[in-house]
Amino acid sequence: MKIVAVVDRIEGDTAVLLVGPDELVVNFPLACLPAVHEGSILNFTIEGDVEEEMRRRVKAEELLKRLLE
Repeated sequence: MKIVAVVDRIEGDTAVLLVGPDELVVNFPLACLPAVHEGSILNFTIEGDVEEEMRRRVKAEELLKRLLE
C-alpha cells in the first residue's frame, strides 16, 4: 500500500504530516525522515511481514511456556 503525506509544519524535532486524501494529522520524528521542509511530499510504502510476525509469535509462545513451567 502506498501512502502520500505532506509535511505541514516542523515543530522542534517533529514533523507534522498530513497523510492520505483525508489529511490525517500524524506527528513523525524528524530523525526518521530524509531532509524535509514544510511542503515536502513523502511517499510511504506499507507492507505486512508474515515471516517476521511468525518469528515473533513463536518467540512469545516459547517465553510464555518457560514462564509457566
